[in-house]
Amino acid sequence: MIAPAGLAFYDGSLFPDWRGSALIGGLGVQSLIRVSFGSFGQPDEVDRWNMDERTRDVAVAPDGAVWLIEDGSPGRLLRLVPRRDAAQNCANTMDCRGDVPTSLVAN
Repeated sequence: MIAPAGLAFYDGSLFPDWRGSALIGGLGVQSLIRVSFGSFGQPDEVDRWNMDERTRDVAVAPDGAVWLIEDGSPGRLLRLVPRRDAAQNCANTMDCRGDVPTSLVAN
């Protein structure tokens, strides 16, 4: 069971393989879940990343980054981008986390 708390369909360019997938924030499972759809519309959970906090909502930015907001005190607002872009975006900052999904980094 997911206990969903936010759903966004991905149509961005940062994660081209995700186009058409649903991104679901999980309250009870403390995860971000990606669901793809087969040619007949059948859903298939293809990725589940443990976020270690309840996810309140998920959104896709115009640049293709994925935004998550956590449910908690203090809750964080996380911008998720592919790791290859993370080195550029985080080169001179101290707030980039390395403990988020292996294909993603929060900055």
